[in-house]
Amino acid sequence: MQRQDTTPAREGWVYGIDRGPEWLFVRLERPADGIAAGANSDGTEVSDAVLATLRENLVQRVVLELDDIGTLDDTLVDAIAELDRRLGNGGGTLRICGLSEANLARLRTRSGLADMPHFAGRLEAAGPRTGMPGRPLAR
Repeated sequence: MQRQDTTPAREGWVYGIDRGPEWLFVRLERPADGIAAGANSDGTEVSDAVLATLRENLVQRVVLELDDIGTLDDTLVDAIAELDRRLGNGGGTLRICGLSEANLARLRTRSGLADMPHFAGRLEAAGPRTGMPGRPLAR
């Protein structure tokens, strides 16, 4: 697995990027001050940054690791919904992992995300070498 540096995004989020053979693993971290300064209210800046990284790495599958986000806010819920929509329209795949029970419950309130599978970690989300995902924690 190829590891890339952790880089700040223009809206203040920090991304840790790992590249596997068929998947990109994006670890999203809230900035040290806890505020994603300048983020759009619809979450497009986060989805734009992830999609740009996918294009740069020539992959269409991403696991969004959300262990270090703190509280899931509306902007990030919007970003996940936007990323899922845009990846789905382009034939890509989005998997999420690492949400707390409270954050997962919050995500489930969003129309279109109620059935999104959630996995314990990146290995379960990406699945075995066959490309099939492991069993989600919740659906």
